[in-house]
Amino acid sequence: MIVTLPFASETSLIRAAADHPEITLARMTTEDATIIGTGLAEIDPWTRLDFAGERFANFLAADGDGAFRFKILFGAERAGAVVVRFPWLSGPYLNILGILPAFQRRGVGALALTWLENESRRLRPEASGSACRHSMSVPEHSTSAMAIASPPSSMTSSMTARTRC
Repeated sequence: MIVTLPFASETSLIRAAADHPEITLARMTTEDATIIGTGLAEIDPWTRLDFAGERFANFLAADGDGAFRFKILFGAERAGAVVVRFPWLSGPYLNILGILPAFQRRGVGALALTWLENESRRLRPEASGSACRHSMSVPEHSTSAMAIASPPSSMTSSMTARTRC
């Protein structure tokens, strides 16, 4: 029996087509961490939290802490980062999903979330069909996150949304 380790290899999120390049997750290198970490540190919420580029780069380059770190490639360009902790309680935990501004609103983040959901189901097939939590905490100052979340009027700017799988 062949056992596939979770989050162990490069993964294609979407194949190239006439109107878009291939979008891929690949292992983070130190160079990737520096470039992506510096870029992400320049956008909210990290600028408001004074989370410096060097600190972000060090986090993305770290190893041995139970987290899997991926760069997101949009064709050959670095588009962002995904950090997943596994094992974590009852399954994978999305620690960071950051998309650089030039690649936002192109479906890159949504593809990364779909990948994580599919990988989570693969790791825990017994959970398929049962309740699964998707939580999103949106700070009041993050207008772009608020727009993506599109909360019902009953939710405030600091919200948690839950869905069922």
